[in-house]
Amino acid sequence: MSDGAVDPAFRHLIDGKGWPHLEAAESSVYGIWPDFRLAYCNPAWFRIASREQGEPAISQCWHIGASILDAMTPE
Repeated sequence: MSDGAVDPAFRHLIDGKGWPHLEAAESSVYGIWPDFRLAYCNPAWFRIASREQGEPAISQCWHIGASILDAMTPE
Protein backbone atom coordinates (compact mmCIF):
# COMPACT_ATOMS: atom_id res chain seq x y z
CA MET A 1 0.00 0.00 0.00
CA SER A 2 1.31 3.41 -0.93
CA ASP A 3 1.41 6.47 1.31
CA GLY A 4 1.88 8.58 -1.80
CA ALA A 5 -0.77 10.06 -4.05
CA VAL A 6 -1.45 9.22 -7.66
CA ASP A 7 -3.92 9.97 -10.42
CA PRO A 8 -5.18 6.51 -11.50
CA ALA A 9 -4.51 7.35 -15.16
CA PHE A 10 -0.89 8.16 -14.31
CA ARG A 11 -0.49 4.95 -12.32
CA HIS A 12 -1.70 3.03 -15.36
CA LEU A 13 1.12 4.61 -17.43
CA ILE A 14 3.79 3.60 -14.90
CA ASP A 15 2.65 0.09 -13.95
CA GLY A 16 5.35 -2.42 -14.79
CA LYS A 17 7.90 0.30 -15.56
CA GLY A 18 9.59 0.93 -12.26
CA TRP A 19 6.60 1.64 -10.02
CA PRO A 20 8.16 -0.18 -7.01
CA HIS A 21 11.33 1.92 -7.38
CA LEU A 22 9.38 5.18 -7.41
CA GLU A 23 7.44 4.16 -4.33
CA ALA A 24 10.57 3.02 -2.46
CA ALA A 25 12.75 6.01 -3.38
CA GLU A 26 14.27 7.89 -0.45
CA SER A 27 14.12 11.15 -2.37
CA SER A 28 11.03 13.06 -3.37
CA VAL A 29 9.66 12.02 -6.76
CA TYR A 30 6.71 13.57 -8.52
CA GLY A 31 5.09 13.18 -11.90
CA ILE A 32 3.32 15.83 -13.91
CA TRP A 33 0.98 15.89 -16.88
CA PRO A 34 1.94 17.90 -20.00
CA ASP A 35 -0.14 20.82 -18.64
CA PHE A 36 2.03 20.84 -15.46
CA ARG A 37 -0.64 19.43 -13.13
CA LEU A 38 0.63 17.04 -10.44
CA ALA A 39 -0.16 13.45 -11.32
CA TYR A 40 1.99 11.61 -8.76
CA CYS A 41 3.80 12.19 -5.48
CA ASN A 42 5.74 9.32 -3.94
CA PRO A 43 5.67 8.52 -0.21
CA ALA A 44 9.02 10.32 0.29
CA TRP A 45 7.40 13.57 -0.94
CA PHE A 46 5.15 13.47 2.12
CA ARG A 47 7.81 12.17 4.55
CA ILE A 48 10.16 15.00 3.59
CA ALA A 49 7.38 17.58 3.82
CA SER A 50 6.45 16.31 7.26
CA ARG A 51 10.06 16.31 8.46
CA GLU A 52 10.44 19.91 7.24
CA GLN A 53 7.19 20.97 8.98
CA GLY A 54 5.49 21.36 5.62
CA GLU A 55 2.49 19.21 6.45
CA PRO A 56 -0.47 19.51 6.32
CA ALA A 57 0.04 22.50 3.99
CA ILE A 58 1.79 20.41 1.32
CA SER A 59 -1.11 17.98 1.10
CA GLN A 60 -3.67 20.78 1.11
CA CYS A 61 -2.00 23.04 -1.46
CA TRP A 62 -0.16 20.52 -3.64
CA HIS A 63 -2.69 17.79 -4.15
CA ILE A 64 -3.05 15.66 -7.27
CA GLY A 65 -4.36 17.95 -9.99
CA ALA A 66 -2.69 21.13 -8.64
CA SER A 67 -0.56 23.06 -11.12
CA ILE A 68 3.14 23.29 -10.28
CA LEU A 69 3.16 26.59 -12.17
CA ASP A 70 1.27 28.11 -9.23
CA ALA A 71 4.45 27.72 -7.17
CA MET A 72 6.50 29.86 -9.56
CA THR A 73 6.82 33.60 -9.73
CA PRO A 74 5.90 35.33 -13.01
CA GLU A 75 9.51 36.30 -13.66
